[in-house]
Amino acid sequence: MKALVVFADNEPPRAGDGVAAFLLHWALRACLAPGFRHCWLVLPDADGLTVIDPRASGLAVQRLKGHAYLNDLALMEGLGLARLVPVSPPADAAAWSGLRFGYFSCTGAVENILRLKRSRGLSRTPRMLWRFLTNCQEAHHGRQTGGAG
Repeated sequence: MKALVVFADNEPPRAGDGVAAFLLHWALRACLAPGFRHCWLVLPDADGLTVIDPRASGLAVQRLKGHAYLNDLALMEGLGLARLVPVSPPADAAAWSGLRFGYFSCTGAVENILRLKRSRGLSRTPRMLWRFLTNCQEAHHGRQTGGAG
């Protein structure tokens, strides 16, 4: 079963999130492309989904029973509110447990979980990661069908 990397805008800060969350939200809105201000990972299995959402306040990991959240994501994609990229998850289901803590961005966390090499040790922006993943899929699809990739 394929994992999904979800790209969307970040949620506005909630009351009580503090000044840092408010400033980060508006800085991301100013610096990053619309629709590519945040990303997170959805790992499906037979029983449900594990949603790994790296946030400024820490890593949020949520276990969902069933697969209804995939319908919500498909609706978001259909409305143009999100972009979904299917990826092959790491072979071991608990790969995210080895995530290095410290400074990381949402893209850095997703790259780490998927064990992607970072260019020159730097994290990509969400849009750069989306391009990287979609280009890898196009190249892989081209090799499988014998087309140019």
